[in-house]
Amino acid sequence: MSVTALKSGAVYFLTKPVARQNLISTLNAVIYKSQCIFSGTKSTHEALQRISKLTSRERDVMEIAVLGATNKAIAKNLSISHRTVEVHKSNIISKTNVKNSL
Repeated sequence: MSVTALKSGAVYFLTKPVARQNLISTLNAVIYKSQCIFSGTKSTHEALQRISKLTSRERDVMEIAVLGATNKAIAKNLSISHRTVEVHKSNIISKTNVKNSL
């Protein structure tokens, strides 16, 4: 039974009889873990919403920029001018409300 429960996604498995303190500590651990998962999911959802505001070209620029490429390298890779890369980066920062520049 415990193997089946764990394979089905259970995080913890208690056997009867359960000591009160063991039940309380397990419930606290489960609550904490679910809060961590929800927090991460919320952050991911917010990031995806921000990125969805970008045009496809802005996403192209962002994907290359996060790899550490210079504006000149991005421009060459995408066959655009370095000034256009700067404009796209400015739009990315504005639309995503990031605090650090690319």
